[in-house]
Amino acid sequence: MTGVDRVNKQRADLVDTICVGLHDLKQGFIDGCEGCDISCRTMHLGALIRTMHEVGILNHLSGNHLQCFSLSELVNVVEAIQCPRWCDMSSDYYPGRHRVHQCEPFDESEITSFQKYTSPLISRVKSKMGGLQLADFVSSSSESK
Repeated sequence: MTGVDRVNKQRADLVDTICVGLHDLKQGFIDGCEGCDISCRTMHLGALIRTMHEVGILNHLSGNHLQCFSLSELVNVVEAIQCPRWCDMSSDYYPGRHRVHQCEPFDESEITSFQKYTSPLISRVKSKMGGLQLADFVSSSSESK
């Protein structure tokens, strides 16, 4: 396998990692393993499904068909997923009033509510994004002599 083949395989494996991770997250929202309540799960699931549809992975478990995206573009798309803000009935706090939903415990350092779900996946992928390595090409050209 040439260096270029290894780089392409690494890209394909990491794209598949993202696809499988997003499908697992989708299933987590459906099964109730993710999100703090039904409203939270439903809103996040909708945002995730919309993004997966736009990228073209909603109906595909693998990323074989995603040749139009570079790995870094796909990472950027996942990092940019945003869930709309919504209001909860908060009769415990203010009878008859609404408050903007915040998962408890709420960490104000989070950039978006969605990144808390995708950041472990993206961190795993980014740690394996090595790029082109000269050694891949040197060893493959010396093997062919």
